[in-house]
Amino acid sequence: MSAKYLGNPTFRKRLLDVVNLAVGGGIAFVGINIYMKNEKFYDSYIMPLFHKLDPETAHQVAIAAAKYNLVPTTSIKQSNILVSVIKGQECPRLC
Repeated sequence: MSAKYLGNPTFRKRLLDVVNLAVGGGIAFVGINIYMKNEKFYDSYIMPLFHKLDPETAHQVAIAAAKYNLVPTTSIKQSNILVSVIKGQECPRLC
């Protein structure tokens, strides 16, 4: 951009408004997807971000996310295949 546009206070204000709107929209998008616990969003954006972090840092962030209930619940149902029977007592799966 030329200096003539950047020197114009009206143009600078409009440019700043556009940047603020874009950043605010991005933050709202991320916040809504985290709040709604969108699994596709986690798989596409959050998990790749965690894979780029140091393991200890990723672990600390995951603990904080679980503390504030930001981790999505799984839609996978428990299977009876993993239930064990030992001496007549049923032991449910641990995980």
